Amino acid sequence: AEHDKHLMSIATSHANTHVVTRNRHVADIVLFLEHLGVRDAQKKVHHVGKGASKAGVILGVLGEFSVSQKRNGKKNDDNDDNGANDTNTPSALFVDDSIAELLDEQVAAIPGLTRVLFSRVVA
Repeated sequence: AEHDKHLMSIATSHANTHVVTRNRHVADIVLFLEHLGVRDAQKKVHHVGKGASKAGVILGVLGEFSVSQKRNGKKNDDNDDNGANDTNTPSALFVDDSIAELLDEQVAAIPGLTRVLFSRVVA
């Protein structure tokens, strides 16, 4: 679908894209991402069990990114063209097709996280 193409275009245009999923077919997702050219796809697909918050994975990825940036001598806001992120907090985009996932209290509390509801329904 057209929306899927746009979502994949965004996902594959960023080197630090991760997938956090409850889907049990992680290997298929990895193969799909590799087919699209996502490097290190095996390390970028994270499975979260039913009832667990996706926040733990998101925080882990953001923490690893911060450590990597510091190791490379960069501030997290060096990647922000408009200077909106001057707190040295990494910014991230969390796209999900479930409003419940987006409103999860632990997810909502993550600094620098923009949450977007993804819908395949076209009006």
